[in-house]
Amino acid sequence: MRFRCQTKQLQDAVNIAVKAVSARPSVPILEGLLLETDESGIRLVGSDELMTIETFIDAAVLEEGRLVLPGRLLSDVIRKLPDADVELRSDERNQSCKATLRCLGSRTMLTGLNANDYPKRQDAEEKSGFAVPQDKLRTLIQRTLFSVATDETRPILTGSLLEIQENRLIMAALDGFRLAVAQTVMPEPCNETNEPMQVVIPGKVLSELQYILTGDDTPVDISINDRYVRFKAGRTLMTARLLEGDFMRYRQILPTEWQTRVITPVSALGAALDRASLIARMGKNNLIRLNIGDNTLTMSSNADQNQSEEEIEGVATEGKPLEIAFKDKYLADILKAIDDDEIEIRFQTSISPCIVKPLEGDDYLYLVLPVRVYTASSI
Repeated sequence: MRFRCQTKQLQDAVNIAVKAVSARPSVPILEGLLLETDESGIRLVGSDELMTIETFIDAAVLEEGRLVLPGRLLSDVIRKLPDADVELRSDERNQSCKATLRCLGSRTMLTGLNANDYPKRQDAEEKSGFAVPQDKLRTLIQRTLFSVATDETRPILTGSLLEIQENRLIMAALDGFRLAVAQTVMPEPCNETNEPMQVVIPGKVLSELQYILTGDDTPVDISINDRYVRFKAGRTLMTARLLEGDFMRYRQILPTEWQTRVITPVSALGAALDRASLIARMGKNNLIRLNIGDNTLTMSSNADQNQSEEEIEGVATEGKPLEIAFKDKYLADILKAIDDDEIEIRFQTSISPCIVKPLEGDDYLYLVLPVRVYTASSI
């Protein structure tokens, strides 16, 4: 194998493909990136068996070949190279071969592995396929990913539910303490049959996908079957195994009534939460308390004989006065995902979950479980 390209071009491609490389792979060869060349350029592949990322770049290919190089080491080496042409040359005749990278006065030799031992990509027949603007899909992920469970005791909750309903895409995630739901409307139905569809995509896959997607409306092609989902964005292809099992019927836990309603500026609430959290995080439970009165909303926290009290301006309230407490992170994650100027928060009682939603429309909805107020008072 021998090719030449710009360092920045190769670095960007390696950084994309290496996202699929596990720090603790099931087999040693999955620590590496597969590099393949043909007359059109270079194909780079990273995989951890759960997901595979492939990306393509143009290059001056002087000799075609296939080689596996240590992924993270290759990424680190290329990142340190000067911004100039880089040439990679290797000899794949041996089971263990050497690859040499040259860039100006820099010369690095890496030990590679035979590409014949690299697992083949799982190809599966497409059951449903459609295209979504990349910015819309990335927004769905960013508005819900933080609610994916990290506890492996319920594996199905370590992924996000993707629902396809005619021309709507809905994504939902919950971890037992909070629920995040976001949706987007497409100009046309997502599949030809108009049949509803549900799949659960691992959170790790979505976490890496959001960094591959762009912030514009160029399409990402999505293909789904019973076992796999595939995303094609530009010259990058991500294939991932779906999670098996039944996702929680989250609509059944959404409250339909409220006794207290608050409309608050997002920026003012977020700034107050940032300050109150400085004190809250000195305690064991990271709790903040909300006190809702007649068009007033006060946020407070205390820990280790330190106290914080914040009165949020520009608030409108309706219904009964209420005092309720939450873990600060659960509210902070929601506010970071929202780009509206104002939001509506609905409450029932001090021990019932609250709902956070936009003033108009249903682009997103969050449910958060509170902590009993007497617990907040005892920190």
